[in-house]
Amino acid sequence: MDEREGHLAPAVDLYWIPLGAGGYVVRWSGRLYEALKASVEHRPPLDLYHSALQIWLRTTDSSSSARRS
Repeated sequence: MDEREGHLAPAVDLYWIPLGAGGYVVRWSGRLYEALKASVEHRPPLDLYHSALQIWLRTTDSSSSARRS
C-alpha cells in the first residue's frame, strides 16, 4: 500500500491451483487425460494445475482505489 496516498500499489498475483481442487469429476478426468497423454508420449504422468492471474491497477476514479482486470 502506498502510505502517502492511502491507495494500493499496482500488483500482479499468480496462483497455481492443483487440478480438481474443487471437484471430484475434474480431478478424475484430468488424471485420466494425463495418464493417457503420458502413455502416448512414453513418459511418466505429471501433476496438473490451473493457473489464475490477477492484475491490480490504480484507477483515476475517486470512488475506487484498485480494480481487478
